[in-house]
Amino acid sequence: MTNALTQLKMIGIDPREETRFLVTKRDGRQEEFNEARIFMAVEAAFRAAQGLTADQPLSGSIEAAIMTTTDAAAERVLGEAIKGQPLEVERIQDVVEEQLMRDGHWQVARRYILYREDRRQRRQGQNKAPAAPQFQSPADSGGTFVAETPAPKMSSPAIVHTCFHVWAAAACQGLEDRCSVVDLVSAAERFTTDGEKNLERAMDRAAESLLPSDPAYDNVAARLVLARTYRDALPNWVEGGNLEAASRASFGNYILEGVNLGLLQPELNDFDLDFLAEALHPERDAQFSGAGLRLWSDEFLMRDNGRALETPQFYWMRLAMGLALNEGAQASSRAIEFYEALSTFSFVPSAPILYNAGTSQPHLTACYESGGWHDLEQITARLGGRMGERQKTGLACAWLEPWHTSIFDFLARPRPGEAPWQHDLNKGLWIPDLFMKRVRQGGRWTLFDPVEVPDLHRLHGSAFEKRYRQYEEMAARGEIKEFRQIGAIELWREILASLVQTGQPWLAFKDAVNAGSLQETDGAIRSGQLGTGTLLPSGVGCTVGAINLAAHTDANGLDRTRLRQTVTTAVRMLDNALDLSLYPTPATRVGTLEQRPVALGITGFQEALYQLRASYASTPALDFADQSMEMISWHAIMGSSALAQERGPCATYAASRWSGGNLPCDTASILETERGLPVTVGRSSRLDWSVVREAIRQHGLRHGAVTAIAPALEGSALVGVTPSVEPASRALFVSGFGGARGAWNRHLVADLKRLLLWNNAMLAELRENEYSIQNLPRIPAVIREIYLTQFEIDPRRLIECAARRQKWLDLGQSLNLYVTDTRIESVSEALILAWEKGLKLTNQLRVPPPRPRPVRPPKDAAKPAQSEPARQPEVVPA
Repeated sequence: MTNALTQLKMIGIDPREETRFLVTKRDGRQEEFNEARIFMAVEAAFRAAQGLTADQPLSGSIEAAIMTTTDAAAERVLGEAIKGQPLEVERIQDVVEEQLMRDGHWQVARRYILYREDRRQRRQGQNKAPAAPQFQSPADSGGTFVAETPAPKMSSPAIVHTCFHVWAAAACQGLEDRCSVVDLVSAAERFTTDGEKNLERAMDRAAESLLPSDPAYDNVAARLVLARTYRDALPNWVEGGNLEAASRASFGNYILEGVNLGLLQPELNDFDLDFLAEALHPERDAQFSGAGLRLWSDEFLMRDNGRALETPQFYWMRLAMGLALNEGAQASSRAIEFYEALSTFSFVPSAPILYNAGTSQPHLTACYESGGWHDLEQITARLGGRMGERQKTGLACAWLEPWHTSIFDFLARPRPGEAPWQHDLNKGLWIPDLFMKRVRQGGRWTLFDPVEVPDLHRLHGSAFEKRYRQYEEMAARGEIKEFRQIGAIELWREILASLVQTGQPWLAFKDAVNAGSLQETDGAIRSGQLGTGTLLPSGVGCTVGAINLAAHTDANGLDRTRLRQTVTTAVRMLDNALDLSLYPTPATRVGTLEQRPVALGITGFQEALYQLRASYASTPALDFADQSMEMISWHAIMGSSALAQERGPCATYAASRWSGGNLPCDTASILETERGLPVTVGRSSRLDWSVVREAIRQHGLRHGAVTAIAPALEGSALVGVTPSVEPASRALFVSGFGGARGAWNRHLVADLKRLLLWNNAMLAELRENEYSIQNLPRIPAVIREIYLTQFEIDPRRLIECAARRQKWLDLGQSLNLYVTDTRIESVSEALILAWEKGLKLTNQLRVPPPRPRPVRPPKDAAKPAQSEPARQPEVVPA
């Protein structure tokens, strides 16, 4: 006897013996209530959710769940009947639907909802049932349950309210002291009233709307995304059930389904899937912020007809497998090694890898450089893969040297009152040292037609200077027809005016780039790849990734052991990606695999400083920039040399400057000699670089280039850190992707709570101050100093940090500058400082929003740069 019947008998009623309960059908007919019909309908829905036919057995746990839901639904239906409410088919189905959701069987409820909608449309003669696999319902032979369904749509108000309440209660569990289930449900119902038909989307929007009120709502938002994903991707999972068991049971089927759908590479089936499933860590999903999970769900999650195929941990393992396909017998163990680096947010690969690794279109390389429009058309037409579907504005950058006769047309910008300039094609200047010298000297500058000076763009350093002066002499003698002489400062001011107004052109210092390059090049490097710092010869791509410094730093500094492991693993992943990638043209593939450049950089620099309790504008920040980049460079080069020993050096190694015993830390002195002027950055080191030199001497290098700092925008937003080496844009929030607000800054929130300052009044003040704390005197000065944001830091500090890093980088670094003083003289001072310190390039020049905050210059800003104290080398084990 069921629980419902037992309870009814306790109050003196046995429906089978004393009372007949009649159910009114839709056509007005009546028939006796039969609990078996509920049981059969619930069982059919469970079978549909599990993908089982009527003759396949159910597990014991599923059978128990069916019985529990059936009993509870029957109890509620008969309880209402006892109170005199009429029994109608629609009401019984409403109760079943609500009970499935109350019991946490979301996938089953979705199939049941679609079944009802299908029956309604059939009755109206408007059947729109999809051609997906269907399962007959024993309760109604005219209806079907559909295997693949969209998210549930709005049903009756009572069901909607129940659905929202159950979702909200689960998402707020343990956070009730800060998050209101009532507020969340009310907000979700408000969005449905506004026309949102998808209940899950309405709940997401509700959580987003409450995010500014408390950081705990970020956890709520994350839980909602995760629960929705689990309901799709894990057929055996129920709300509150064993996530680890469900994940491991479903992983192999996920790979098989992805391959069968043509979404994943067939070779993924060759891995030991059971072994990989055991290595999954579903608890790591809790590391994500709500913003990170929303980005993952919107951009990177693999779907089939809207249905999520993978969980976050499936996704990380899929990337790892896609990067381990060439590891032979060690492929499965290497995949786990790669998964550990990815799923712990230790290593953040570039967008092509995040989109495409393991897919049937594995475009994994980035940063192609074109030699002309034909190359550009080939690259943009053949990007392919999932990333190719999301091409964004700003795909390319056109570079010009400042001696070109068209330079003023190139710098043209909207005049006051005209529409803003749209950055469809970004602009960059490739500036030789001679121009900067003439700017400082107030000298003359000559513009030439490139037809008459065809070799200038291929020359750099002293060779460029010699040839340029020869052309000036030829022009003076009348041997060159098309030329024009102007003041170098006149052109420099025009460049600066364009920077202040439009943020562009990007500036790259041609001679610093070439003097600092250790790779084999044909002539000179003549341009940079879209501001990423990956400065490569024409026709060559590279694979890009970043070490998340925040994941390797605590109050005591960098975890050297963990950092060594992550860097070594990252270099191997990027090396594999070179071989596994598809390329836009055969020539690009050949050029890339000869040079084998990788670009390993950093991200989360700002969050690492928070953990160190250091301001970006402080001397400790300079020291940390120096120390962290040196460690990463040391281990990255050693990792490349170890791969050269295992797999052989790159084809161009013998012709490179690496083979001559040069390292990135030597290039500042090389530039200084070429330039004939001091490069004002210290040369001391903490580590023993003789170990690295000896490894390269013995084994060579696997890669023509090893280190560069790229923006890492998508990946940084995914793991919840500020991109690359950027300072925070707002004190209270992590920078998001595409201008979106990221996660709460948990470091600042924790500080305000310790100071007993975290309350609604503080939140209101922060909103009024655009989430800056600099004008809030009740927050101690030492705390305010830690949380300076982009326009509250003297740009010279950003340049100093970048200079400390540059001496350890064989390529460049993405560096945006933020200025509140937009006078031409002030901007000029900052950019000349960047050139003097040996930086290879700067990217956007950004000016503050309409209500700028005052800059707080560092106390020692006026002091001349001091050389760093000498340090004793630290011997580092390989």
